[in-house]
Amino acid sequence: MPALWVWREKTWTRRCQSKQSQPETRCYSFLFVRCPTFTRETIEIGEARAHARFFIGQNIGEDPATGSAAGPLGGYLVYHDAARVEAADGVYRFMIEQGDFINRPSRIGLEVKGKPGSIEEVRVGGTSVVVARGTLEF
Repeated sequence: MPALWVWREKTWTRRCQSKQSQPETRCYSFLFVRCPTFTRETIEIGEARAHARFFIGQNIGEDPATGSAAGPLGGYLVYHDAARVEAADGVYRFMIEQGDFINRPSRIGLEVKGKPGSIEEVRVGGTSVVVARGTLEF
């Protein structure tokens, strides 16, 4: 599968392929900061199809659950026929693991509608915990 680099802006979603010794510099600069990484080797056996990590930078460290990264990852896995799950009624359903290495394990649910080579819709979901409350007034 080719490397896939996803940036928050829709126009920056690109695939960047490394030449033998010269990776594209616009991709290389984001290699370890603000970059979701993943492996298909999971910690738990079950519905998880990948384990993801997202390093934010700016002295924040690692995000334990990143829906905005898990969604594109799910689409990527189905697009390249690498999700290792069968579709039911044209929808692939599986989980992405994240946060285990910072002792905040998260399981992000994905529903990807489409087929390999053609993605129509991606839905991201899961449970959450309130960690803060506040009010913002203008």
